Amino acid sequence: MKMKFKSAIAGVGALFAATSSFGCDVTIGPGSSIQSALNTASSGDRVCLTNGTYNVTSTITVSNNKQLYGANGTASAVTIVGQSLPSSGSASRVIVLRNGSDVAHLIVEASGTIPEFGILAFQSPGSLIYDNQVTAGRIGIGVQSSNSARILTNTVFDTGDPSDGIPDGNIWIKLSSSVRLEWGSATGDGTFIPGPQGFLIGDGGVICDDSANLRVTGTNVYESGSAGYYLVDCPNATIRNVSLIDNNGWGVDAPFGDGGLLVENTLIRRSGRGGSVFGSNGAETAVFDSVTFDNNNFSGQANCNGVNVAGAPTSVVTTPGSTANPAGVLCAYP
Repeated sequence: MKMKFKSAIAGVGALFAATSSFGCDVTIGPGSSIQSALNTASSGDRVCLTNGTYNVTSTITVSNNKQLYGANGTASAVTIVGQSLPSSGSASRVIVLRNGSDVAHLIVEASGTIPEFGILAFQSPGSLIYDNQVTAGRIGIGVQSSNSARILTNTVFDTGDPSDGIPDGNIWIKLSSSVRLEWGSATGDGTFIPGPQGFLIGDGGVICDDSANLRVTGTNVYESGSAGYYLVDCPNATIRNVSLIDNNGWGVDAPFGDGGLLVENTLIRRSGRGGSVFGSNGAETAVFDSVTFDNNNFSGQANCNGVNVAGAPTSVVTTPGSTANPAGVLCAYP
């Protein structure tokens, strides 16, 4: 287990070394048109932005394997602000990636309205979303129809729209297999909004929808208004080396269609409901390996602090090396 952890760290280090010494094919500064620079760049070119703030009034589209990077190599000095973008529809994104394009080292914000996405990879397999700080959008980072996309060392917070009655995730993955979500954080606003039939519709967390083989390593979730990780029809997902703290719903919410789930080396603390709920028809199984469940279920709506199994015997879940304080690593639900 420790060897796997070191291997993952080494992989991040290698990528950081490669991108921190990157070359730029096109470099522009504040006041220049980002979209014009991208349109005139060749396929595969890297367009770099020098330090400063770039106000945009329409979606930036990065396509044809092009790359949009902050020139200084960190998400600290290049800010893109989407100004009064539409609140819905295909123009409701600050940045959209198409056809395998990448974005890195940017601060992404919005003003005037709340667009649907800060960054969206759409029909963009293999895209890299790396080292960005995102506060824009009902959803900060989205991946749709983009197999093998990689979301690495991003910070997403203060996204969502409490007034829309929808649980908007900080990060949203849909119809995309083998996505890798690594070494970042997602922080909600902690707003508790009870919805119909006792569901929570607060904003924050990570949502996976109809996407097999999700691989999560080290992407922590704090203060989500609903679940930390919410999985629906995301079979064979793996969540490793994660802290899920102060989320209002379940720490890991896998109500159905998520067989083959592995949660490993993870801390789930002070979730409003139990540490996890896992729904199964009896054939779907899950493993919670070396998971610490600490003082979850302050709402009293779960049956135990740890994994609550719905629809099948508790034997469909195994919990090697897991602990719970207070006791109750595994129980039936409801």
